[in-house]
Amino acid sequence: MFQCKDLFTLLSLLNIKLICGNNGLNNIIRWAYKAESLDLSNWVKGGELLIVSGAVIERNDFNLSTLINLAINLKLSGALLLVGDNYIKSIPKQLLNLCNKSNFPIFIIPWSTPLVNIFEELGHAIVTSNMNKNNENFVANIVFGKEYSKEELLLKADNLNYNLENPQTVFLIRFHDNINSKLNKISLNEFKINEFTSYITSLFESNDMNIIISSYGNNIIGLFSSNKGTNILNSIFNSFILDAAKKIPQLSITIGIGKTYNSASNIQKSFKEASKCMEIAAKLNKTNNILYYEELGILSLFFELDRKDLLKEFSNQVLGGLIDYDKKHKGELLKTVEIYLNNNCNIIKTSEELSTHRNTIKYRLKKVETICESSLNNHLFRVNIQNALLIHNFI
Repeated sequence: MFQCKDLFTLLSLLNIKLICGNNGLNNIIRWAYKAESLDLSNWVKGGELLIVSGAVIERNDFNLSTLINLAINLKLSGALLLVGDNYIKSIPKQLLNLCNKSNFPIFIIPWSTPLVNIFEELGHAIVTSNMNKNNENFVANIVFGKEYSKEELLLKADNLNYNLENPQTVFLIRFHDNINSKLNKISLNEFKINEFTSYITSLFESNDMNIIISSYGNNIIGLFSSNKGTNILNSIFNSFILDAAKKIPQLSITIGIGKTYNSASNIQKSFKEASKCMEIAAKLNKTNNILYYEELGILSLFFELDRKDLLKEFSNQVLGGLIDYDKKHKGELLKTVEIYLNNNCNIIKTSEELSTHRNTIKYRLKKVETICESSLNNHLFRVNIQNALLIHNFI
């Protein structure tokens, strides 16, 4: 996928300068369109790079701000302006501010730059980039069970400049509508998915991490090889979640990460683990979360058990009295003890998180002990409550 930042790599654009919209450099350029009039709507589909040359500048009705406003509304990727005495001489500060706010990059080049060279090189770069994208379906073929011999696997990976002989990990990104609490999928068009795919790739590459990536529906699948640890991964994925939410405010994201395996033959296993993270996130209604399969602990065991009725019976035995009390008195015993345990039995942190006086927290915890006929100082009782809460939320 060819992005706005890749314009700097073209020989025909050696003199290109970016003047605004820095945060839109990851925007994907689907094609280029040279403006012939101020009415773009009949000629673009979204994702084009708008080229503003003498053809439109010489029109009596030309207005740069009007044209760029329309380009932003039509979801174009950016604009390339020819500047010079008989071309665009200046750009209003208000327009620059709008482009910065809209993540719409504007580039300028001298008017003397031959447009034919730009169109030829840009077209070739976009086509080549899309061909590379087709090769990335290699990831989907592996995780969905297409059988390759070891030799085929290594050869295809080598063609993508990807080292498959290092330890491998699969991650899965799923997009949801955060307005609906049931984690319903949100409808994203192919162009937007491609934009997100390109962005997550750039985040990995900026951290010198080898990655190949693919997508299906509202999901992105990534295969990467790295020993940099979870801190770097969390930084990458948190940046992705925050920036994606800026682009689409109603978007929420769940990311599942499978275990790392030394053998390429276990890539599919890592993918299944990442998928289980997604299903657990859906059951627990977790949004904008990063779940590592190896950190799920007892939750992964719950997921594998066929007898969910046994889990429910255990949960009811431990929590039944608290649930009944909360229903009858509109209380918050269950919520209070859960937050208390999550805060390592710290009364002050529990009080702050619930915005409730410490004495009230102490009273509720004492009530929990009375109803359950056990002390929260008892380690086994705390473990039973935590497991019961996990099961209660899971089921």
